[in-house]
Amino acid sequence: MLSVGAILDERYELTDELGQGGFSRVYRARQLTTNQDVAIKVISPPPVSEETMVGLRKRFMRETHMCASLNHPHIVRLLDAGEADGDLLFSVFEYIRGHDLAYMLTHDGPMDIEEVGHLMAQLLDALGAAHERGILHRDLKPANIMVSAGGTRRNATILDFGVGTLLAEPSGEWLARVSLSGEFLGTPLYAAPEQIRGQTVTPASDLYAWGLVFLECILGQPVIRGNNITDIIFNQLSDNPVTIPGSLQFHPVGQLLRWVTAKSPEARPSSAAEVMQPLLEIDFKQVKKDLERLGATHQQLDSGDSIELPMRRRALGNAPTPVAGFTPWQPDEGECRLVSVVSCLISVISPSADMVSLDQYDEALQAHFRRCREVAHRYGGTLEVINTEEVLLCFGLPVSREREYLQAARAARALLRPGSEAPSRGGRRTDRPPRLERRIGVHVGMVISRGKAGAEGSSREAMIGLPPIFARRLAARAEGGSALMSAEMAHLVQRTHETTPAGKSVIDPGRAAEEVYSLGSRRHDASTLAARFGVDANPVVGQASVLSLLREQWDRARAGSCRTLVLHGGMGLGKSRLCWELAQEVAGQDRGYIEIVCKPETRKHSLLPISRMVRRLVGVLPDDLPQLRRSRLHKFLTARGFELHDVEALFAPLVGLRPDDALPPLGVSMEGQQQLTLDALISLVHRMCQEHPTLLVCDDLHWADDATLDWLASLISESAAEPLCAIFTARSGFAPPWAPSETTQISLEPLDREDAAAVVAAVAGPGMAPEGAMLHELLRRADGVPLFLEELARQAALQLTRVAGGHGHADQGPAGAEIPAAVRDLLTARLDAVGPARETAGLVAALGEEAIAELLGTISPLNEATLRIHLDALVEAGIIRSVRIQDRPGHAFTHPMLAECAYTALARSRRRRLHAQIAASLETEFPELLERDGALLVRHLTEAGLTQRARRLRDTLRFR
Repeated sequence: MLSVGAILDERYELTDELGQGGFSRVYRARQLTTNQDVAIKVISPPPVSEETMVGLRKRFMRETHMCASLNHPHIVRLLDAGEADGDLLFSVFEYIRGHDLAYMLTHDGPMDIEEVGHLMAQLLDALGAAHERGILHRDLKPANIMVSAGGTRRNATILDFGVGTLLAEPSGEWLARVSLSGEFLGTPLYAAPEQIRGQTVTPASDLYAWGLVFLECILGQPVIRGNNITDIIFNQLSDNPVTIPGSLQFHPVGQLLRWVTAKSPEARPSSAAEVMQPLLEIDFKQVKKDLERLGATHQQLDSGDSIELPMRRRALGNAPTPVAGFTPWQPDEGECRLVSVVSCLISVISPSADMVSLDQYDEALQAHFRRCREVAHRYGGTLEVINTEEVLLCFGLPVSREREYLQAARAARALLRPGSEAPSRGGRRTDRPPRLERRIGVHVGMVISRGKAGAEGSSREAMIGLPPIFARRLAARAEGGSALMSAEMAHLVQRTHETTPAGKSVIDPGRAAEEVYSLGSRRHDASTLAARFGVDANPVVGQASVLSLLREQWDRARAGSCRTLVLHGGMGLGKSRLCWELAQEVAGQDRGYIEIVCKPETRKHSLLPISRMVRRLVGVLPDDLPQLRRSRLHKFLTARGFELHDVEALFAPLVGLRPDDALPPLGVSMEGQQQLTLDALISLVHRMCQEHPTLLVCDDLHWADDATLDWLASLISESAAEPLCAIFTARSGFAPPWAPSETTQISLEPLDREDAAAVVAAVAGPGMAPEGAMLHELLRRADGVPLFLEELARQAALQLTRVAGGHGHADQGPAGAEIPAAVRDLLTARLDAVGPARETAGLVAALGEEAIAELLGTISPLNEATLRIHLDALVEAGIIRSVRIQDRPGHAFTHPMLAECAYTALARSRRRRLHAQIAASLETEFPELLERDGALLVRHLTEAGLTQRARRLRDTLRFR
């Protein structure tokens, strides 16, 4: 290779080395005849035969001629090319002053979304120009994109089209697998799946890389991640879709990115022109406002799952793309949200009579704060440092997932566990580091959220409410190294964690002293149905026909015929409870039992539900050492007739044994090993069926990852003659990936009024069951959903108990009660999953449980096209449905408590303004509605605080 100062081809003086690859180096050089700066890529091919070298030279010259024909302002210009002594090949490009995009993202972090839109349009146009001439880039990545300030705005230029190839040429030859620098063609972080597999590469492959670069500019970090190259390739090749930030899920930006990053090339656009039209129609200024409102632009990719909706091609090709976004809420209003708060108080205790030195104190605090940040990140919370003694971890902001309170409990336990944050020793050997003592309080309740709650925490003004105060009072009372929680929090986590009464305490001055609880360790395998329903489960009411059908299918399976059932239904209808009931009924019979539990976090981890299933079957516990895990695995496999040398290496990773635990290598590819593992798992189920008829329950199938779904589909198709009864539960609208003819579909319906009243009586207990108007309102709100009935009944019984004890008022019935935390948590997560469309859900709720479309349009700040996208998202997520109201098109909530949750999330000032706006619209634009129902205007005037006008109108209507 040449060195700086050398003269290349008697025309270029090399002045600086800019970078290097395996067989190539890039120099800054001075052209001797013109004195201008240029960039030169010098390639020294690997040792090959003379015949191969001749072909390489021909290929090189052919490609440089093609690249020289590219004349585009955002593609670096190829100025010259040739050969030098020693079989060196070189290309000369214009020299661009600036930094590459990889450098900028590393040093500056995420980019402004407006600038991202500007740069991505330039890159897309450049790719389109190259594709039209039959040239692919094949290695588009931030390091190959220069950003320069050539005018009032920064501009992008694509580098290194030298690895491009003709579209018509086969991709399987040697030069298509190895670039001219001798490196792997393309970078796995950005290469399309078909490119990694060595299949035909098309313009859609470059568009896939363009989409990943687009996302990285927004997030400040690569989208495809892994601990090593194998993990990265596995994530690229998996069927799991590329993660789109929740804040963009229902923006046209998110739709476009989901389109171009589809794993299947057939599902992507076929040309840059298809993408350019919708990209240019997006208003990135409005997108920026929306992201600032959500405060979630820089959230970690693993912070939660959002609903993945299929691409709407009409929004990206055949019809104009609407302007994105909605008008942000006023900063003085905020949003009411349910949060779980962990308050951690710390004391730095000297191990001796000497005082802790200032340096030791500072070191201990810094270690503590690092530990808190790690825990907050691991469990998806936001962090706020109140002072040197207190840290708050908040769960439920800026968006909520289902059962955030469980994450809060796990975070509290993690903070109490001994960690690696102990300060180092001082300079003298006799010095001993101080001891950190943590006291923790955990509470769940409503707050008003204002401003942003970013990944590093939020300002003190961002969360207004009592939960942080109550959590701190609990922490102050806790003993060192322990955690106390409120009764409400204990109710939510009692099935997954040990909870012990710790006496009574006044944490709310407005209430009498109430029981507080000590938070213990997590119950073993807390995700199982036994943990959820094995203790204090209420009897199954109103589902006798479904239980009878399940028993019938089990009896048929015992006779030797595989039976498959799917229980469909909305949240809280009792699908999982029915499965547990059947499992308990057949427990005394001679049978096998397999349980697979899918959860939101399992969607991003291939085969995690199956791995947990195997651990339960083998009997592996979380704290088991590798030797004990292997011993139990050997015993389990041998008992079922497996040869250990054939399957041990397949099952070992499923029970937590790592490759460095002296396991023999398989000598097969990663994909081959996964297929062998799946086959072995099917064989395991069949061997269990040969021992005993087997009941398999798979709970919450809609949360399963693609690999788990594929395995279940294979299991069903290969088990027709096995005595297996497989029962799956799934949310309404989810379709399993196997043929419907192989499955009995059962749709659960809400309970009727009589059965619903029986559930309320069973939960509330003798003498505490609500009656009369209170019962009527409770049944209306729950609308036959067993989970809602149980939580509302428990809340009503608690209120009646307080009234009887003189600590409440008789009017504190369900009509005026808060939504129970367990119910609000599920409903809020469901609303948050639709991203910005939840704002429209609040507007619909302000109109009532149903809303006329025209009236909604008058109060929505959105344009018609964007409002339609929001409504489509809400319908697709099952939050609202399309109906006709008084012969007009409209929308109605699918459940009363969804409407209530969406409405109560609006701050009071926001609700009043909306009602005033609705009242004005009714009077000026919809007088015919008032002719039919004048009380409608009275209600909105009253809710708007215009009581005198409402009273006069009410008197007028009464006089009429």
